Amino acid sequence: MAYSQGGLIQASDYNGFLNGANQVNKIWSTGSGDAGYGQTVLPTVSSGGTVSAAQWSTLINTMNIMSMHQSNTGTGISPVTSGSTIFWISLMSSAINTLYTNRKNAYSAGTTTTGSTFSPNFTVANTMLAQTWTFTRTMTFASGDAARYFFNAGGYFNFVTTSVVNGSTSGSIRSSGWTTLIGTNLQNLSGIAGHSNGGRTGIGGTVVTNSTNLGYWDSTTTTLPISKILSASSTYSGDYVQVAIRSNGTQGIYNDAGSVLYLDFTVYSGAVSSSFNEDINVTWNHRIDTVYPETTSGLTSTWGTVTIT
Repeated sequence: MAYSQGGLIQASDYNGFLNGANQVNKIWSTGSGDAGYGQTVLPTVSSGGTVSAAQWSTLINTMNIMSMHQSNTGTGISPVTSGSTIFWISLMSSAINTLYTNRKNAYSAGTTTTGSTFSPNFTVANTMLAQTWTFTRTMTFASGDAARYFFNAGGYFNFVTTSVVNGSTSGSIRSSGWTTLIGTNLQNLSGIAGHSNGGRTGIGGTVVTNSTNLGYWDSTTTTLPISKILSASSTYSGDYVQVAIRSNGTQGIYNDAGSVLYLDFTVYSGAVSSSFNEDINVTWNHRIDTVYPETTSGLTSTWGTVTIT
């Protein structure tokens, strides 16, 4: 009979809680796409077998771990002790539905690994020609599934500008404009997560793009601009800085969005008249910090270590 008050809990009832549509193992274990923390799968009971108090308690304890991870509160369902009678629990189905609905939530973050400082430099002698400076930073996971588990469990990245150095010796307005674009207008890019980012932390400039709805799960092999800011300078009004996101595409069979996430940076200065024939010499000191998912609730680190280059 179906799981109901007064009835026996059958193997099919228990297995349905584990492996039915949007049920516990889909959230807890491998799952697919943006469902799955990568934890050890809870095994089913053989057809016609007996559901033990230990198995029932493991299921409930696992649900409580996920609930603590998502909201810092339990499900309200208590495990049973060995030898006790397993009673029908009216909250069971609704609690699992809530866990699936809230699967992308994380109540708190884990440890932060501060990235090493990266210092690309762009230098060009006095010229009237348009200038474009590009570079790419990469965040590499062990696999597409490791990336899935990282973002599904609440991991994210912060791009941090530590300083912008104008090395021009001629008092170049072009260099000064780029320094303002990078260090003041864009500055940092916070919270690059599964389905979102925190946008630029800087101020000023003319905002062309501010797509805070882009994250890992929105990335493909096609470049998608997150933030693009035009210079507010009347002299160099066409100058801009842009940060875009992309990935290396799906790598596994569980609908990941890639094992490598890229941030592509572009700084552009348009062609100028002879009266503004100036050099550019700018160094962009920055780092990428990795904020790992928390593990105090009972999750284990199935996502491994991210390599930043």
